[in-house]
Amino acid sequence: MACVWKHPKSDFWFARFRDERGVWVNRSTKTTDRTKAAETARTLEHAAKLARQGNLTQDRARALVSELLERTSDATESIRSETVETFFARHVESLEETVSPGTHARYRGVMERFQTHLGQRSKRELNGILPKDVQGYVTTRAREVEGTTVAADIKDLRAVFNSAVGLGLMDKSPVRGIRLPKCKAMTREIFTAAKLRLLVDASEGDWRTAILCGCYLGARLGDVVKLRWQDKDMAAGETGTITFRQSKTGRMTTIPLAADLREHLDAIAGDKAEMYLMPTLANRRPGGRNGLSGTFVKLMEKAGIDPHYVEAKGKRFAKLSFHALRHGFNSALANAGVSQEVRMKLTGHQTTAMNSRYTHYELDTLRAAVCKPPSLDSTK
Repeated sequence: MACVWKHPKSDFWFARFRDERGVWVNRSTKTTDRTKAAETARTLEHAAKLARQGNLTQDRARALVSELLERTSDATESIRSETVETFFARHVESLEETVSPGTHARYRGVMERFQTHLGQRSKRELNGILPKDVQGYVTTRAREVEGTTVAADIKDLRAVFNSAVGLGLMDKSPVRGIRLPKCKAMTREIFTAAKLRLLVDASEGDWRTAILCGCYLGARLGDVVKLRWQDKDMAAGETGTITFRQSKTGRMTTIPLAADLREHLDAIAGDKAEMYLMPTLANRRPGGRNGLSGTFVKLMEKAGIDPHYVEAKGKRFAKLSFHALRHGFNSALANAGVSQEVRMKLTGHQTTAMNSRYTHYELDTLRAAVCKPPSLDSTK
C-alpha cells in the first residue's frame, strides 16, 4: 500500500509505492503538505496498478491526473480536455462570425471529412489524435482529389489544431511533420482578345455586365454578382471607381473604372444605390452544374469557345472558366508592364507566389524581354 515519508534533508514529502513492474519506488511529490502528498501517492499507485494490468489508457491517465489536480489544488482546476467532435463543432461555430461564408463552408467541409475518416475515434480527446491519423487522412484523400486540394485541407486542419494548442487543449499539433503528396496544379488558360469579343457578343443583360466586370475588375464571380450601385463612385476622379470587399480575404479593394466598363455601367445605371448591378445573378449560388459557374460554361459553348476540359481523379475540370477572367486581368497588367506590387494591390493577392500563378505572359512580351541583354556580336 502506498505511503509517504520525509527525508531529513528535504522539505518535500516522498511517495513510496509499487510501480508498473511491481518494484517499490520513491518519488518526490514536490509538496510540503502531507495530505496532498498522500493523495499523490495513492494516485501514482493506482496508475501503476492499471499499467500492470494493461488497462492504463491515455484517456484514463489524463482523468487520474485531472482528479488529482481537483483534490490537491487550492483553486478548483482540472486538465482541460475536449473531444475532436465537440471541439470541431465549437470551432466551426466560432468561425461563422470571423470569416467569409465561402471560407466557413470550406473549413466545415474539411472538418467533417476528417471526422468521417476518424470514425469512432472522433470521440477521442484531442490529445488522442496522432500524426498517423492525419497521415492516414492524407493518403485516403489523395486517392480522391489532386495534391493541391489535399494540401489545402491540411493547411485548414493545421489552423484548427494550432487553435486547440493555443487554447491549452492539446500538447502539440498532430499535423506537424505530415508528408503531403506531390502537387500537380492544373494550368489555367486565359481568354484571348478574340474569344473575349465572342463571349461579350454572345452574352446579354446581367451576364454581359458580369463578364465586363470580370475583365476589367479582375474580381471573383461571387464578388462580381454582389456588386451594388453604391459601390460605384463617380466623384473619385474622371474615371470613377468601384470599391468592394473581397469575400475570400475580407480585404477592401478599390479599382478605377476602365473606359469600356464605365461606358457600360453608365448605360445601365440604376436609380437605387442599394440595388445590385446584376439583380438576376446576385442570389444564385456560384458553384455547381446549375450554378453561376455552370451557366457561364454554357455561355462559352454558345459563343463557340471550347472550355478545354481535363480529367483528374475521375473529375472533369475546365481550363477556361469565369475565373480565367481574373487570370486575364492580372496578365494584361503584367504584359503592359505594370509592376507586381500594383497588380497585387488591384487583385488582392497577399503573396508574390500567388500573383505569379495568375500571370501569363504573352509571346510578344517574352520576345521583347529576351532582346534586352546586350548583343555579344562585336559587329553590331
